[in-house]
Amino acid sequence: MTSRSSLKEQAHFAEIAFGSAIETYCAFQLAYDFEYINDEQMQTISDKLAGITNRINALKKSQYQRINKPTNQRLNA
Repeated sequence: MTSRSSLKEQAHFAEIAFGSAIETYCAFQLAYDFEYINDEQMQTISDKLAGITNRINALKKSQYQRINKPTNQRLNA
């Protein structure tokens, strides 16, 4: 369920979510560089964010594929 009405709008917000995940990674990279978190914590964070970004990309790809389908195929799907 989503509050966004169009697939294009949903895909746009998936792009924003991906960017936010990358920004989060950068913040943790800084925390690691300044030794606020250790190697093990950084690896755990990296692994989790990789999973999240992979899922966001899959969602975005699916949304764009649905957008690019001809209208009659979308109605039958």
